[in-house]
Amino acid sequence: MKQLFSLFLMMLTSPLLHADINSDAVLAAERARGVALVERDRAALDSLLADDLRYVHSTGRVQGKSDVLAGFDDGSLAYESFSLDQLVAREITDNVVVVNGEITQRKLSSDGWKDLTLLFQSVWRLDQDTWRMVGLQTLQPPH
Repeated sequence: MKQLFSLFLMMLTSPLLHADINSDAVLAAERARGVALVERDRAALDSLLADDLRYVHSTGRVQGKSDVLAGFDDGSLAYESFSLDQLVAREITDNVVVVNGEITQRKLSSDGWKDLTLLFQSVWRLDQDTWRMVGLQTLQPPH
């Protein structure tokens, strides 16, 4: 009976452990994205963004991966700092994880450097054994 109970317990907790592993991997990728932005590591950023990325800015502007990388290349996309807080990751399927949290950043904008705090939701998909961001939406927190 103990063996049957142990087997049952393993069956119940195994998906939870799997979810934790995926969530941890995605949170690591999310943090790596921030490091790539600050360190201007284009190769790292390129590998973290899915080809079909859809990024909706807090201003309503919509970009794809090629737009983000073009801004990186021409210098219009630049960060002095980028930190994440209040992160919550939820596994939707074995290969999709959604992350919610807060970004505090110092970012170059058309009128100079700006300090921003934004709420965000990102969607990550496991693609060829690599977690890649397929969606990002940011918004100004309510005042």
